[in-house]
Amino acid sequence: MRSIHSAVLLAAVAGLASSLMAAPPVPNVPAGNDIFGQPAQGPGEYPGTLSGATYYIELARNTVNGRFGSNALKHTAIYSGPMKWTAGNTNEGDLDVVIGPAQPNDPRSFPTWAGWDQYREDQGIFPCNPFPAALPLPASQWPDSENWGRIRLTGSLQKALPNFSWGTHPAHGVLIGTVAVNGKNNFNFDRYDRVTPLGTFYAHSHVSDDGGQSTGRGYNPITGNFQGTGLYISTFVVGERPGNQDEAVADVAVAYFPYEQGWLAGFYSDASLTPTWRVRDGLTCATPGLDASVVTPIDSADARHRINLPGASPASGMLLAQGAGDDNDESYIMGVLPEADGWQLAQRPDYNTDTTGLTFAPGSDLTRFTFVYVPYDAANLVGGQVLPTGSLAHSAGTFTVNHTAAGTYELSIPGKTNRDGTLLVTSAGALPGNSSIPDRTFFSWEFNSSTNKFVIQSRELVAGSNTWGEAYPLRDSGFYFVWVDFTNPPALNTCGCAADYNKDGGVDGGDIESFFSEWSNGVGCADVNQDGGIDGGDIESFFRVWENGGC
Repeated sequence: MRSIHSAVLLAAVAGLASSLMAAPPVPNVPAGNDIFGQPAQGPGEYPGTLSGATYYIELARNTVNGRFGSNALKHTAIYSGPMKWTAGNTNEGDLDVVIGPAQPNDPRSFPTWAGWDQYREDQGIFPCNPFPAALPLPASQWPDSENWGRIRLTGSLQKALPNFSWGTHPAHGVLIGTVAVNGKNNFNFDRYDRVTPLGTFYAHSHVSDDGGQSTGRGYNPITGNFQGTGLYISTFVVGERPGNQDEAVADVAVAYFPYEQGWLAGFYSDASLTPTWRVRDGLTCATPGLDASVVTPIDSADARHRINLPGASPASGMLLAQGAGDDNDESYIMGVLPEADGWQLAQRPDYNTDTTGLTFAPGSDLTRFTFVYVPYDAANLVGGQVLPTGSLAHSAGTFTVNHTAAGTYELSIPGKTNRDGTLLVTSAGALPGNSSIPDRTFFSWEFNSSTNKFVIQSRELVAGSNTWGEAYPLRDSGFYFVWVDFTNPPALNTCGCAADYNKDGGVDGGDIESFFSEWSNGVGCADVNQDGGIDGGDIESFFRVWENGGC
């Protein structure tokens, strides 16, 4: 009966989250006009359910990394859904994501609008459309500003688009991001000699939280105030660059999991090595009712932890986790290892070349992280745990995955392209030759429009012979993936165990009575087979699990 009690507990926590966080705040619309002279507006659709986006971002060629023109970015496309996503601000490796613009059909609500080129900063020094092609220029001709060419989308109301949207917030939900390009060359140069090309780089992403002071603006989903967006995505070069030139301009996939939808998730802070959730705006940053003791530090000197969630295990679902520091000088790659009853997490500096995998980030509050548990019985789920060989340990939904070369996996989802959804990919395996330690690889993906396949790559950083003494070879390793469909994203089955229908901890005749009561009225959890309708198929599904006495 253990699985029944676990499912009941999981459903109870999810139900508590839903009951405590269902009402959006009233937006506090500021006075003033946007850049077009239009009055400030309240936000659009509220992000109360899972939604995702893929941002395709380019940097003007021939800029100098971390200095002149390094913030001259362009968004070539943003694909998102079920809610519209846009950006509150974008600078170098930081992306202030916002959701639900007030005017989703106005092209000016999105940084993909070509007309925004005329609003770039410092255009009195350089023309901004088109970007200058004859760079790098002599130092005497550079403006002393990395913000040349930058669109400061909502740095203030005087420069704001009509994209008044909801920001994200760690006390409201969890962001998870994955780099959506398998290596990128921005054709920019080293910030010191302005001659050395930075060439092709490989990147990873993490979540940053600066306490709501980011330069982008969005409506706080907790307070309703129009302020810094709160959570944002940071993207970093894997490896060491002189002077911490580590921020990376790269395409990124991201999804937002609101606690009110029932997701088991949290933003963990290891301050003083005491298990605790981060606190923002006086609120705990985790699913309501989820105790921080589900996270256990393994070693006080290292950023290693175990997570054991109520009613959840690697056999029943996936744990997506990533670093969540807010320091451009230190960024960590997260390794996740599914174990018998939970998951082991290990963070390593993104410049670490120790192939033994035994060098970890320091155990301190810099090693914060976010996570979310995605159960395999979630409705609409397409995802699974892929082993290094390409075979499946667990899966849900219809897809095929093939291991085509070292560290390379091709994923096909029938009828789906990168315009139909986005992909989250995170570590899920052990070091080769050491089954007790999470792997050290990092992941990215990109969509191949010729084959209609998502190409997922797994790489590791090692000592090498390039300009920085590094190499980034492909290597097989295990991973989790979750497809966030822009029309029908995954959603939790908060009904828990179908057999213990009345949630009293036992499977007996009372469950049959409760089931038929709701089935006859077409309400509640009577859609046992999760096909969107309450009919005879649900009776068959209910009795199948009821007779087995489990879920």
